Amino acid sequence: MVHVGLKADVAGQWPAPRKTDVLVRNLSDRTLKVLKRRAKLHHTSLQEELKTVLDQVAQTTMFDAESTARRIFESLQRKAIRFTDSGEMQAEDRLR
Repeated sequence: MVHVGLKADVAGQWPAPRKTDVLVRNLSDRTLKVLKRRAKLHHTSLQEELKTVLDQVAQTTMFDAESTARRIFESLQRKAIRFTDSGEMQAEDRLR
């Protein structure tokens, strides 16, 4: 089979996944410092670290976050740690 004008990726998939460049401006010095530190910790370049972080964020859904929060909450409940409803406290504060 011949594909004209398309390139295969390393695994031979047709067409190769499209890659896009992203430019981020006005990043705070602190954020850049933290990202560089993460890259060094992971023995990778800043660019590779940024790609990893962005890929992880893009793959995390709201369902994942809710599921994780629920597991943590249930784990703490099993340890007999009780939580108050902060909504009730906020409502009381508004009435003052």
